[in-house]
Amino acid sequence: MGPGDIALADRGYADATPIVETVRKQAEVVLRRSPAHLPVYDGDGQRLDLVPQLRTQPWATLRTLDVWIRAPSSTQGVHGDVHAYRLSEEQANQARRRIWAQSRQKGRTPKDATLLWAGWVLVFTTVAPSLLGAETISALYRVRWPIEIAIKRWKSVLDVGT
Repeated sequence: MGPGDIALADRGYADATPIVETVRKQAEVVLRRSPAHLPVYDGDGQRLDLVPQLRTQPWATLRTLDVWIRAPSSTQGVHGDVHAYRLSEEQANQARRRIWAQSRQKGRTPKDATLLWAGWVLVFTTVAPSLLGAETISALYRVRWPIEIAIKRWKSVLDVGT
């Protein structure tokens, strides 16, 4: 990774340390944010609770929030944006039903926060909104999944990396 590159990743990679390292190498980051694993901060270094800011956002709309992240091992933060897309009510309810079904199979009760965030797609990026707007970043993130599926199929057909 280096200048001009964009690291596009899923929430499994939403950890502050590699994000800070990627930005240090002058590359940009676009990844799905997992609220439980990637805390965000305001410009003064105070941890942000996004729930109050997003609670009144209408269904099926996109909002951009100015945030900072910081790695435990670093004194410097990384500035970025969280593009918060609130799913439609129907999509959010479908996601919550899947969570309930998966939880029942494991004999658990889902956390309230898990059910809340099931109604959202949160994408963290260091790409400036003036360069790529929220809609473009969200579309860029969505193309990631079909590409991953294609790679998995190719690996299976070629019997590589299994």
